[in-house]
Amino acid sequence: MTFLSCSEDDSNGTSSSDTFIRFSIDGTDYALNDVVSATSLSLTLTGAKGDIDSNEFISLGIFMPLVPVEGTYDVTDFFTEGDHKFTFNSEALDVDFTFADSGTITISAIGEEYIEGTFSGVVTSNSDEAITISNGSFRGFIVE
Repeated sequence: MTFLSCSEDDSNGTSSSDTFIRFSIDGTDYALNDVVSATSLSLTLTGAKGDIDSNEFISLGIFMPLVPVEGTYDVTDFFTEGDHKFTFNSEALDVDFTFADSGTITISAIGEEYIEGTFSGVVTSNSDEAITISNGSFRGFIVE
């Protein structure tokens, strides 16, 4: 089990049924609804589905600067400096919590309440298999 925290003064986060993270892996579509938005050192949108102790659990988190700007950005892994990252976790696909090795995040709209965009990238499974995440889209709350 992995826990991730960035600071003591994190916001409590906000979620809603009209927020989502959607993506495809090998022709299978995934939809994570009720995305939680939180801030600390970055704006983070996190979606999860299933019981964390089951083989059905899956989660994806998107990290961007606290003050995001519309545009397309290269994804960097945890050890590489950069403001745009995403994490993935899936018991069924043999992926423990990991940062994407490469990819892009496009921030296409920033409104008063929501931020929206697309993403894609590659993560590595526990058995060193490259897993391509494609057709990603997200909608989450802007948190100040």
